[in-house]
This record gives sequence, structure tokens and C-alpha cells, in this order.
Amino acid sequence: MTPRLVGLSAILAVSLAALPSTPAAARPRPPGDPALTLTRVCLHEAGLDYGDDCAALYDALRTRAASRGYRWDDWARAYSPKIFDRRRNSPRRWIAWLPDDLMRPRHWPHGEVVWARSQPRIVNTYFRARNIVMGLERSRCVEAPDHWGGPVVDRNRIRAGVRSGYWRVVDCGDTANVFLRSRGAL
Repeated sequence: MTPRLVGLSAILAVSLAALPSTPAAARPRPPGDPALTLTRVCLHEAGLDYGDDCAALYDALRTRAASRGYRWDDWARAYSPKIFDRRRNSPRRWIAWLPDDLMRPRHWPHGEVVWARSQPRIVNTYFRARNIVMGLERSRCVEAPDHWGGPVVDRNRIRAGVRSGYWRVVDCGDTANVFLRSRGAL
């Protein structure tokens, strides 16, 4: 073997050894703002007038993440990737573009007047999300859910899952979504 090939072989061996063996979502990642992650989930899944949804969504994400060995915020990205997909062509893609300073995001689909009315509600969502993540606000769920769905868009799937005994509905208070617990969940 020539010295050049030996050197390249050594570089390749070191490079391969450095590759992670854990799933991408479970690997450490640069720190982000967990409250902003939850804000994005809450805005996407329940809108600006979300009632008790935000804390219940957090419960569902934490429960499901724990059962799979993930951090809740990594699981949020794995479970609902569309929320964080900036290439997505959707009227709600602005949620993925919501900046840390909570100013008007890129792709905001409405005009300045609507932004002026919406921004305080988005900021309020962020502060509630921060309180939830910090444990200062808790959900009203009677037990920890591990899934959710929309009462209209997911109606047939929810009905079939409940009827088969795979899910049971969890009362989480005044929510826009239906929260569920899977049979055999932690």
C-alpha cells in the first residue's frame, strides 16, 4: 500500500468512527428555545385562541417522547415535522419562520393590520408556553395524553381508534383538539 493510500485509509477510519450511531432526533443538537418550539406547536395545532390546548399538547409530547426515549422537543420535531418545515408551501408556513424575537415572520400571509392584532396573541402564546415548559402552568388533563387529533379532520380515525379500544379520550378541559391515550401507554 502506498503512503498516500495508508493516509487516506486512516482519515476514512477516523471519519467513520466519528459518525453517530444514534437516531438523528436523539442526538444532541444546538440549544434552542423550548418555549418557542412549544409556541410553534400550539399555534399550528390550535391557533391563536387555543384554550387549554397548549399545556395538553405539551403533556402529549412529553408522554410520547418518554415512551420512546426522546426529549419532548426532539419528539415534537419528529412527530410533527410540517410545523418546522420552512420549505413547506402552506398558508401556515409562517409558523416555521417565527423568529426568536417574535416579530413578523417571513411568509406571514396577512397584512400589517392583521399582524398588529395577532402579534400580542403570539407573544402571549410564547409566555404561556414558557410557563408550561418551566412547570409553572399545568394542563387540565385528567391523565397524561400521548396523542391528539382534530375533531373534524381526524374524526373518523379517532372514532375508529376509540371503538377498537386502541385509544381512549382524555378530558383536558376547553380544547380545540381531542386528546387521547393509547392502550398500553406509559
